[in-house]
Amino acid sequence: MKQSTGEAADDIRINGSGVYRDDVQAETVHIAGHGRFEGDLAAGSFKSSGSCRVKGRCSARRMSNIGHAHFRSVIAEHIYTAGSFQADELVEADTFHAKGIVTIGDTLKAGEVRIELQGAAAIKRIYAERSIDLRADRLSVVNWLQFWRRKALCDSLESPRIEVSHLEAELVAGEEIRIGAGCTIGEVRYSKTLVVDPRSVVKRKVHISI
Repeated sequence: MKQSTGEAADDIRINGSGVYRDDVQAETVHIAGHGRFEGDLAAGSFKSSGSCRVKGRCSARRMSNIGHAHFRSVIAEHIYTAGSFQADELVEADTFHAKGIVTIGDTLKAGEVRIELQGAAAIKRIYAERSIDLRADRLSVVNWLQFWRRKALCDSLESPRIEVSHLEAELVAGEEIRIGAGCTIGEVRYSKTLVVDPRSVVKRKVHISI
């Protein structure tokens, strides 16, 4: 299926292969095969269980991805991804929950961020208004055998409450911070509490009085 003009619809379903060359607006978008959107995409509900590529800006109230998704930028109220999630620029949401591989070229800005690593993650900056929880998932045997490969790389993380493991970052800043195992942090700035696992390295600790 191919579309060469702009599209406005209540429901868009792609079960095989679909290409939309102009901007798309829809109440629901459901991809079970491969979907490619050359322009902007705006949807009430976006679900992908296959693979998708959105070259323009993507906005949705609720986004779910359990396959492979690649965006330019995303703005949504709620984002859940359990596969491979990649964005070249900004990702903004109230809640961002991920299990799998996450790559964001610029800032992840959310109210709440929860990421369970099942592979490497690379996010330039993470800012959360409420909390950040980033850790490796220990559930599956396959993941356990490749545990050493699961690492998150970030320039900086900032949130009132932060709990991380298996993270490499230049800066972690917040009020209540817990650094779990397998971390290498350049600097931690905290105003209330800081707990560091002995299996991690924090090069500089700065307590900020409030």
